[in-house]
Amino acid sequence: MNFYLKILNEVRSGSILKVDGYSGILYLFKWDGNIRAYTYKPKKQDEVDDLFKTMGRTTAYVFCPVNATLAVSPVNAEPNELVAPCSVKPDPLDDKLTELCLMRGIVVSEEDSNEIADRLIKAYDKGATDSLNSLPAVKKRPRRVPPMLAPA
Repeated sequence: MNFYLKILNEVRSGSILKVDGYSGILYLFKWDGNIRAYTYKPKKQDEVDDLFKTMGRTTAYVFCPVNATLAVSPVNAEPNELVAPCSVKPDPLDDKLTELCLMRGIVVSEEDSNEIADRLIKAYDKGATDSLNSLPAVKKRPRRVPPMLAPA
């Protein structure tokens, strides 16, 4: 198969992530630092179907198929290594953008570009503005306190 599966909604917590398939088979997703995601190279279409059956039912992981770029190593002529689709190093982050991200509680790394940091800032600001401008659906009435009775 010329693709691999990537988990979209999981950040790194270890080098291997174990995922149970719908049939009960255990799949091991390995962390790939180049694309910053857990990946798994399926051997058959049945494995892909088994994993996609779990999505939204028995697991919270979101799987995404990604086209694999195969590299042939001159030492061993087996095309089994994955090469990141974009292996170009991005420009370093601007200090002002990094500071703006930190003020909002957004974590950015050295691998993020200025465009990504700018998008995260705009998304954070839009979410904050929308939540402040939204009104509650039901207005609560003030609680009525019963009058105090004097002791007899």
